[in-house]
Amino acid sequence: MQWGEIAAFIGKDLHAAGKLADPTPREIPKDQYGDLFGNYSLVVIGQNSRNRAERLRDLGWKPKEVGVHEAFTKEELPILLRETGEFKGYGRAAASGSG
Repeated sequence: MQWGEIAAFIGKDLHAAGKLADPTPREIPKDQYGDLFGNYSLVVIGQNSRNRAERLRDLGWKPKEVGVHEAFTKEELPILLRETGEFKGYGRAAASGSG
């Protein structure tokens, strides 16, 4: 998935829950990159990574996980909807290892 696709379904779900007035994805201002992934922000946001488990599938492995959107809707959205107050940025970088 691309970041834009992820932002779109998160925005759509938060809009449907009444938490956003406009579900349209927007660019993250560069001055807020550090809030996301610390020193790794440019790499994480700007890089592509594609993985396929072709060899495992050839050996008979079948994935059991739910899709990204379903996982967000079932696991993360309920947590976000419990949040109260105005978002004022992260207290520290959201990614581990970013010092």
